[in-house]
Amino acid sequence: MGPQPPPPPPPTSTASSSDSIVLEQEEVVVVNTGIGNTATMLAFLRSAKTNPVLTDDPRRIFSAKRVVYPGVGSFGAAMKGLKEKELDGVLRERMRAGLPTLCVCIGIQTMASSSDETPGERGMEVLEGMHVS
Repeated sequence: MGPQPPPPPPPTSTASSSDSIVLEQEEVVVVNTGIGNTATMLAFLRSAKTNPVLTDDPRRIFSAKRVVYPGVGSFGAAMKGLKEKELDGVLRERMRAGLPTLCVCIGIQTMASSSDETPGERGMEVLEGMHVS
């Protein structure tokens, strides 16, 4: 075997620092569903240097630039809580509009049509199919 060719040079970036996404002090709306890990999510977002705002105001949730929909719990309890606070509609509209929304744990599960956890309970039907626990 002959000598190996030298490794390629490291990639260089032509993007300037102003092209990068900066979330520092950016407002991130966290949906207050009444269940789950909102305190943990708020602490994480603060550590990431964002400005998290906890709310259950549908207008604020829909108009926000970025939304996090967290939660821990069962499918049925989550859907019940969303309906009681009238948040299911605004979250469904936001997702269907393609607005930046991070759904965590039960947040993504409730986007399904249904769940085997709670037979007969309908999800938000943003994602076709059944959540299987």
